[in-house]
Amino acid sequence: MWVGGVGARLAFAVAASNGAGPAVARFSIAHHITGSAAWVAALVMMALADVLTRLVIVYLRGRRLAAGPAANAAFIPASIRA
Repeated sequence: MWVGGVGARLAFAVAASNGAGPAVARFSIAHHITGSAAWVAALVMMALADVLTRLVIVYLRGRRLAAGPAANAAFIPASIRA
């Protein structure tokens, strides 16, 4: 997930610098995004969202592991148990 987020930001930066600049400019004008600071803020917020999402996932996985093996055990129907 983190690699995907970093890769997406890198792909955007490379594309914007190598030919996609006019498309980004048209998008910015169409959506009333003024100045490069808005794009910088958006990319920083996306990075923070990636970090926050990762922290939440790690926290939830930790809680599930701390709950013990009963929480992780698969359901086995009574007809299969011997």
